[in-house]
Amino acid sequence: LWVDGQLVLPETNLPPDTSVSVSFPWVFQDAGSHTVRVRAYSPSGVTGESPAIVLEIVPPTDKPLPSVVVLEGSVNVGSSEEGPWRPVENHLHLREGESIRTYEDGRVQLVFPGDIIAELAQDTQMSLRKVSFVPGQPPHIRLFLSYGDTWHRLDMRQLGLIYEVETASALVASEGTLIHVVSDPMHETWVEVVE
Repeated sequence: LWVDGQLVLPETNLPPDTSVSVSFPWVFQDAGSHTVRVRAYSPSGVTGESPAIVLEIVPPTDKPLPSVVVLEGSVNVGSSEEGPWRPVENHLHLREGESIRTYEDGRVQLVFPGDIIAELAQDTQMSLRKVSFVPGQPPHIRLFLSYGDTWHRLDMRQLGLIYEVETASALVASEGTLIHVVSDPMHETWVEVVE
């Protein structure tokens, strides 16, 4: 078993069965992307290797972070506007300060607690600026739309919700509705209240 290019579990002299099952508890010390793979060596020197499995380790937090659900195509996530960007797999959690972007074939949803959903269409980039669900205070979500086409469904039962979508030219604040926000590279913003 190899983690981030380092051998962490050497197994030797295994039975000559056609398959072997080995379990090994592992605690990642650092948040971020980690690569896990398995290599097997036969007595004759033949090497077999599993495909790399990339795990995104999220640091402990008391904030309920939104889940990322890839609906289709290519989607990347990065820690700043400049990157570095990495591919997204389903059920990743987007952290404050991180950005997510879709490409020509991509579509993704950010699913927040309380049935709050932000959907990014193709060719869209958005950052999570703030998420706060503190008991006794109104929930607060703030997103920054760099460019692209987004839909935001807010549950009308989420009383007092402060939901904001900021662009280069506007700040859209909404509660309990379905809104459509588009921002283009020329820094124009369009807002449509659907419900």
